[in-house]
Amino acid sequence: MKRKILVLLMLGICSLPSLAQDFLGYRQSNYSGVSGGDLNPAHIADNRFKVDVTLFGMSTSAYNDHLYINPHIMPYWWNGSFSGDTIKNPKAAAWQETLSFDRLISSANAQDSVNANKGSLFEFGNPKGLNRQFFFETNIDILNAMVSISDKMAISIGVKNRTFLNIDNVSPELIALATNGLDFASLWNQNFTDETINLAFNNWTEYNLGFAMSVLDEGEHFLKAGVKVKFLQGLGSIYMYSDEMRYNVKNADTLYGLGGDFNYGYSANIDEVWDASSSSYTGGSGADSSLTFGDVRQMQSKLGLGFDIGVVYEWRPDWEEYKYDMDGETNIWRKVRNKYKVKFSLALNDIGGMRYEKSKNSRDFSVDVPFDDQNAVLSLFDFDDTEGLESFNANVDTLVQAGYASYDSEDEGSYYMNLPTHLTANIDYHVWSDIYVNAGAFVGFQMKNDAHKVRYPTTFSVTPRYDFAWAGLSIPVNYNTIYGATAGLGLRLGPVILGTSDLRTLFVREKDKKIRGANFYFALKVPILHSHPNDVDLDKVSDKLDACPDIAGVWAFKGCPDSDLDGIQDSEDECPNDPGTAEFNGCPDRDGDKVIDKNDDCPDDPGLVEFNGCPDRDGDKII
Repeated sequence: MKRKILVLLMLGICSLPSLAQDFLGYRQSNYSGVSGGDLNPAHIADNRFKVDVTLFGMSTSAYNDHLYINPHIMPYWWNGSFSGDTIKNPKAAAWQETLSFDRLISSANAQDSVNANKGSLFEFGNPKGLNRQFFFETNIDILNAMVSISDKMAISIGVKNRTFLNIDNVSPELIALATNGLDFASLWNQNFTDETINLAFNNWTEYNLGFAMSVLDEGEHFLKAGVKVKFLQGLGSIYMYSDEMRYNVKNADTLYGLGGDFNYGYSANIDEVWDASSSSYTGGSGADSSLTFGDVRQMQSKLGLGFDIGVVYEWRPDWEEYKYDMDGETNIWRKVRNKYKVKFSLALNDIGGMRYEKSKNSRDFSVDVPFDDQNAVLSLFDFDDTEGLESFNANVDTLVQAGYASYDSEDEGSYYMNLPTHLTANIDYHVWSDIYVNAGAFVGFQMKNDAHKVRYPTTFSVTPRYDFAWAGLSIPVNYNTIYGATAGLGLRLGPVILGTSDLRTLFVREKDKKIRGANFYFALKVPILHSHPNDVDLDKVSDKLDACPDIAGVWAFKGCPDSDLDGIQDSEDECPNDPGTAEFNGCPDRDGDKVIDKNDDCPDDPGLVEFNGCPDRDGDKII
């Protein structure tokens, strides 16, 4: 096997990386509920949902800008082509064989290889000399729920597992040497320098609590704000960083020069359960030393803390159309309607991090094999066994003992792993009816000089969508320097959410295409939308509270009528069409003589009861 010390110093590039911003096209929806709160914590206030629960959700992505798969000889769709039963399915076996990393095809030979049906892993050309990037991310919603606790406020609670892998700023020359075991003669006897080369991996569980409320409600101007607090349980992390790595390869077995200061470490728990011989986690307490849930619970950092903060502004020029009166209340917003013409959203997410105990076997180190001394060459025969962390640590020890490396005496026994802090900004325009278009920027803080971080790449997107209460369709078009421009599709069908940000992977079978990765997301939810009260008789008393639901009435009598508006409902009013008094069961007595008008022979002159309301002014018993 070819010598691997340089490969490992170059950060193990044979990993699959990925795309930014999960659930793209769905979280921008007005009906994303608690999932929208992951994009901006203010989203859950004044939400279309009374309650929204994500029973399970997952988004995963894998993209890079160095390697691509060409599916020109792909026999079936993805699940069939990667069939595990290769004996019964020889076509799938042949397809999988072409994906070996030992058969990388250079960009210069790509088309000839396609024409000859040879190989399916190719390298992009490098006309601009750009360094390569790799990024992998998964986001699993174990539980995610929100509740609107009032017209103005909402809370959320969630449990997530998140995984990030970043490999940044790896030069094409370094990759060529690494993937060929240094046996790449055209790159021998040359001095190379790679700046800010970086590998960072982190996997953690996140317990979060969110709160949002409306803070401004003045007709056409509406503003809401939110915050989310996250308690972080790190499960494992690895990092390696050098702001300047220098190397010169004499041949496949010898280095003329190698130099650089390396920040290197991984969490102490990895030593406890990592089996270097099988390159897997097997040091658990379960059957055959498998990991159990209890083992995973022990694989954690010190409890970390993180935050999201965000605001949302809505311009509502036709705000009066969304107001109504009901059940004695006036000027109520219609909770079931989206009221804005334009919405602006701004959030700063994933502020914070967690502190890990650093493995005693991983330490910052410096390497210095002189470049100007042709006699100070480094033979790589002693490093043939470098396959995993344990052997890599041992080989660094060997370099130190040979005088070519030294450990940092000030290396601390712990390190702080930053969250992938990012800024999200969105403008959402209501075109017409249920048609919207969203323009967004997802700006990942690159933190290039920080060894202890994972990060999102920056992404820009435009997403037209159909956004109805129980169904939605979005077509996100996005751009990122890692994966270029892609178009996706998001579907929302009641409780089921599914989509991808790159449709190319769905339709490429047996086509000559450059597929540099894939993305998909899925969620199963229990959405309970706000409802608008029914009012069949249009008397501004909801049917559920209306004692007379088929006859227009007034709130004072729970929806029953008072036709003459005398404060006595018709069912108890003996004169329902003439305003009267309670004393006479709703009948009038205009002259106030205690004889109701319908029984008063002289209704406009005060009289006596014995004369049916007519007067006897002189008292002679003659009216």
